[in-house]
Amino acid sequence: MRSLGQIEWFLGIHITRERYSRRLWLCQESYIDKVTTRFTITSILNTPNGILNTPNSISNTPNNTSNTLKRRVETPLPVEDFSKSTAQASAQDIYLYQQKIGSLNFAAVITRPDIAHATSTLSSFLKNPSPRHMELADRVLIYLAHTKEYAIEINPNSNTRKVFNASSDASYGNDPDTRRSTQGKRQSQPARLKQSY
Repeated sequence: MRSLGQIEWFLGIHITRERYSRRLWLCQESYIDKVTTRFTITSILNTPNGILNTPNSISNTPNNTSNTLKRRVETPLPVEDFSKSTAQASAQDIYLYQQKIGSLNFAAVITRPDIAHATSTLSSFLKNPSPRHMELADRVLIYLAHTKEYAIEINPNSNTRKVFNASSDASYGNDPDTRRSTQGKRQSQPARLKQSY
């Protein structure tokens, strides 16, 4: 066995280490670049008017505005109700949509939990996506393109045993189909332990 030095890449995940504080960060920037290039999101963001005429581009889907493409999106999904499509999508659209959601799901599971809810919501339309669902999948890809440098920090020095954690439901069952909550709040504070004799 031979030493290859410090690990920097593992299965397409970039690893940044800070040895003195024993912290590391996991980032999928190269994967996000590949995915956004594959689905022509990068090309759209780099064109002067935000319009690209290719079969896989979102400019060919209805209800598309080039302003949405060029503008930075702050959240993966807008707050709105997502209804099922009444029209049947073509086999090509279904396949493309499933590929996009699968690619998003990989990023969500590995290093990007901030898109997990959006990916989960959009995956409920895998069998029959509407043009609006396609547009929303592209919105999540645009969000990833603008936040590709985000990373998960792993810090073993944080002492979680002496932390008081409280959480609450803040959205009051806002999903009209399942009546489940999709948002909440979590707060952590150092615990002040009282010693008893």
